[in-house]
Amino acid sequence: MKNNKQGSMLDMTMILVALFIFAFVTVLMFNVYDRYTTGLTTDPTINNTVSDHIETQTLATFGTLDFVYAFLLILFTVLTVVSAFAVRSYPVFFVINIVMLVVLVIIGAVMGNVYSELEAGNTYFEDSSFNIIPFVMQHFPTLLLVVGGLLSVAMYAKSRWDD
Repeated sequence: MKNNKQGSMLDMTMILVALFIFAFVTVLMFNVYDRYTTGLTTDPTINNTVSDHIETQTLATFGTLDFVYAFLLILFTVLTVVSAFAVRSYPVFFVINIVMLVVLVIIGAVMGNVYSELEAGNTYFEDSSFNIIPFVMQHFPTLLLVVGGLLSVAMYAKSRWDD
């Protein structure tokens, strides 16, 4: 068997970073766009139906990004847990896996707090237009613990059936 570590606990790091960056960029992008279009629509010299149509379409696209975030969360979780069955693992490394999981949950808590602090005190980072992204970021450490637990079970419980 190849020594390729798909589905390992290192994939949790990729999930952690990808979800945080997607949430951060999406909320920031929405707020910058909202401030920009608010400035344009209040200008009496700009009265264009084409720009109104584009703004409507863009807001609809931003609304779907909340569901894209949920889809990515579910997709990353399923793919990582399924690929964990392909990794040959030994019960000796379970302790290392748990230590890595604790470190990732702590890093996830820090990222969740960073997101909350940005949302609370920054006018360019208000997430009231989204539902799923703020919920996931508020419960980020718990979510990482659940996904990491599923990954651990998938990696180490299967070794009894492989023998």
